Amino acid sequence: MKINLQIENNIFSLGHRALASALSEITDIPENKELFDQLASHPSTFVKREVACKENLGKRTFETLVCSADSDIVLSLLRGKGVSRHLNEKHLKALIASNNYEVLEYLACQIEDFDISSNSEEGLFFINHADPGIRLTLARNTQAPKTMLRQLTKDEDPDVQSEAIDSLAIGDRLFK
Repeated sequence: MKINLQIENNIFSLGHRALASALSEITDIPENKELFDQLASHPSTFVKREVACKENLGKRTFETLVCSADSDIVLSLLRGKGVSRHLNEKHLKALIASNNYEVLEYLACQIEDFDISSNSEEGLFFINHADPGIRLTLARNTQAPKTMLRQLTKDEDPDVQSEAIDSLAIGDRLFK
């Protein structure tokens, strides 16, 4: 994909780094959605990461980016303002099934934002995850559902148990 910048009659070719840098400064408004959607197909991961940060993305663009094998692109998308508009249960299940540590860690850290309950299939996945690091991240989340934290107080890993107990105590103090 070749990108040019035209200033009056002068045309300049932009490399992927210059494009990614310029993209970060382009106003995130609905009128620029088509531009973001087009740039999401750029071969550069750096450009795709910048696109993923935008709120005004089309559904097809979101679908493409959320399925990316690059965890930085997925994390940029999940941290973005537009995630709640497009992310659905199918996407969430696919992200969990990817078993990408960084993505799972982010989801565990922000589990309350993704409407994952302790008795859902997804909630049980996190509570029973084989990697204690994922369970530890969930246990440290003071905003996680209390039922999840209570279950983690009985975890086989003492670090997970301790963090879950602390998170419950902090949550109780914050919400009294």
